[in-house]
Amino acid sequence: FISNFLIEAHAPALMAGSITIDDAAGNGNGRLDAGETATLKITTYNPGDYTAAAAIAQLTTPSPFVTITNQSVELGDIFPGILNAAIAQFEIQVAPETPVGHAAAFNYAVVSGVLTSERTYNIPVGLILEDWETGGFESFEWGFSGTAPWAIATDQVFEGNNSSKSGVISDSQNSEMFVDYNVMNVDSISFYIKVSSENSYDYLKFYINGTMLDQWSGEVDWTRVVYPLSPGQQTFRWIYSKDGSVVSGSDAAWVDYIVFPSPLQTTAFAGPDAVTCEATAVMVDGMASNYVSSAWSTSGDGVFEDGSLLNTFYTPGVNDISNGTATLTLTVTGPDDQLMTDFMVLGISSAALVSAGDDIVVCSGAEVLLNATGTAYTSVEWTTSGTGTFTDNGSLTTAYIPSETDITAGSVTLSIVALSAAPCSDATDDLALQLLPLPTAALAGENSVCAGNTTTSISVDLTGTAPWNIEVNNGIGTLTATETPFVFEVSPAESAVYQIISVIDANNCPSAGTGEFNVTVNALPQLSLVSDTAACANHTVELTANSTNEVSFFWMPGEYTTQTIAVDTTGVGMGMHTWSVVVTDANGCTKSAQANVTFNDCTGIGEIDNSGIGIYPNPSSGLFNIVPSSKISGTFNLEIFGAGNKLVYSQNGLALNAGKNAAINAGQLADGIYMLKLTGKTDSYSAKLIIRK
Repeated sequence: FISNFLIEAHAPALMAGSITIDDAAGNGNGRLDAGETATLKITTYNPGDYTAAAAIAQLTTPSPFVTITNQSVELGDIFPGILNAAIAQFEIQVAPETPVGHAAAFNYAVVSGVLTSERTYNIPVGLILEDWETGGFESFEWGFSGTAPWAIATDQVFEGNNSSKSGVISDSQNSEMFVDYNVMNVDSISFYIKVSSENSYDYLKFYINGTMLDQWSGEVDWTRVVYPLSPGQQTFRWIYSKDGSVVSGSDAAWVDYIVFPSPLQTTAFAGPDAVTCEATAVMVDGMASNYVSSAWSTSGDGVFEDGSLLNTFYTPGVNDISNGTATLTLTVTGPDDQLMTDFMVLGISSAALVSAGDDIVVCSGAEVLLNATGTAYTSVEWTTSGTGTFTDNGSLTTAYIPSETDITAGSVTLSIVALSAAPCSDATDDLALQLLPLPTAALAGENSVCAGNTTTSISVDLTGTAPWNIEVNNGIGTLTATETPFVFEVSPAESAVYQIISVIDANNCPSAGTGEFNVTVNALPQLSLVSDTAACANHTVELTANSTNEVSFFWMPGEYTTQTIAVDTTGVGMGMHTWSVVVTDANGCTKSAQANVTFNDCTGIGEIDNSGIGIYPNPSSGLFNIVPSSKISGTFNLEIFGAGNKLVYSQNGLALNAGKNAAINAGQLADGIYMLKLTGKTDSYSAKLIIRK
């Protein structure tokens, strides 16, 4: 089955209401007159159930004689109910040359969201008035019929000095006044009547096109009446008629101050001024009334699609575009060959042209200069696909400052919009901005070198596009690197800190280096040896490496590591031999020195040598005497060292005095050359010992 139901929908609504004329700035008669400035007040209601939000009212007119100063009025929110009606006020000016009776049409529209309400108001300029102040009936083509014509009266008037009075008639007679009138628009007719007759028997009757609209009898004082009219030919009749008997009162009727509607007349309206874009055809919307033909003409060199039509297209010509304007004139011919003209001004805008310029490839980290070109624009605006900023985004020439996000992305698109004068379309163009990453050159670390051998290597980590030119401080200058890491050598004479001053890669992108490399140049340790010396073959010579530094020692030959060593002919034989020593300090710096010792063959009793002691016999079987010099006296410890400076014999508390020998039994020692050493409290002595069995 089918079931139906109704749901009441609640919504706002709009309804255009009455219009009033405030001509207080003019003659204050509440009408529009030629040359007058007035305010039109139009009421708008909301007959709905909810608020009509942000309503906007607009008023236009096709009349060539009326100018609307403010065509749009913001009404705001219109709440439901007639008491909450909004009033839109429009300032208008009526041209002084406006013909009397010209019907000015006002098209009113009010909009709230999707809601609209429209209404057209036809307001005559001036009054087409018949008040018989001319003293006759010549103002209009009046006609009369019946028993007696109407006549000019002065005894009863509504205004001025004259009125029209019915003719003098008898019983069952009538007096008729009529006029034919061609009404132009939906309008009305108004007039004042006065009656003095037999009530309910003798009447003043009013007809339009044979239809009686109203009648009056008895004593009726001056009364205004109004009747609506449709466009077209109309006949207005006023008839005073009597019945068959009785006369009462003045037995007459009067009519005064007739306000006629706007008559049908030939008019031409070229339409409002318009604007088109260059050679774009534009529709011209002419309007005309009571005309036979129409024709468009132009002050320029453009062409009409069909100049005989009120509504047609006009295409601007080359001169029109160059001048930026053309005047289009509409001429209409009326039935009586009357010519009416009106014109409109067609503004011709030029479309904007703009070029953002060629794509740009730049190194990151700097402003990017932009130099766009454009013509016929009203304004320009730069935008970016990234997050950078413009120094002036409203100028053709500006600078773009890339953001860190832009630089990370490596590229952005920069667009420029050139706004055209309406109704031309705006022009746009863009360019691709490629942001090359800046190269980097980083070094870090430190190294210690010893004076006299200061060459060290420094490694630089590079980013960017090879090859790179890097500038290094401390007199190194510019180096070219083809790969990363890049290694170069320095040889500072003294401690130095090395830094990369700048780096430029193959894209010619410059940047500063980072980090530093410290090179410490350590002084060599101090070292000195005794000068060259000579000794007998059976003697031992002590060599001491003198240094003020904390060092380690290494002697060759023998690979000794003590500061002092004893050398003899053991393992080397007679003649001159060279011993060298290398000292190494805590920084690993070394220094070397050498000394020459010459061993001579001194055969016989061993005499006291330069060391202060003598050995006899020497060579011996291991039994020998120590012969001290005259300067030796005291108790000594005796030590005998063999090859490799190995202790092979010792004896403590050995007393020695000058001139007194000390017998020593070291027979257990094998054949060989030994070093004998005596150590006292303050002095020590040494000599070479040779054992042969």
